[in-house]
Amino acid sequence: MSISLTDALTVTKGQTVLESSPVAAVTALVADFKEGAPTLLLTLKTGSVQGKELAQSTLVASQSNLQIDLLSGAWGVTNGSSGVLSGGDLKALLQAMDAVRNATEALFVTTSTVSGQQVPWDTASAVAVADAQPVKG
Repeated sequence: MSISLTDALTVTKGQTVLESSPVAAVTALVADFKEGAPTLLLTLKTGSVQGKELAQSTLVASQSNLQIDLLSGAWGVTNGSSGVLSGGDLKALLQAMDAVRNATEALFVTTSTVSGQQVPWDTASAVAVADAQPVKG
């Protein structure tokens, strides 16, 4: 899945379209679950969809980085925009991140990278933290 841009990013020479980038997609996700200051960094790039992949723009260099504080929901983008996620959006994000974390930790066990048993992170505790945070806006 990708984001269909309202206005495609297009490069033209005269009347010839050299490149059109009608979509954007998340190309990188870095989660840091450190105690006290967990963060999520997302990178979004533009291009066109080919099959299930994003063919990145070669002439239109467009990239945005979004960083989210997973405790407060405060976010900022490289273009200077910032805000705070609503309580519902933060809860949904925390649940998704716990699912990703649980799945990747289980992968370490099933591939025998580490020996032991994966104990799932409790999404309810993460949501309780989100419920305790004041929501602005």
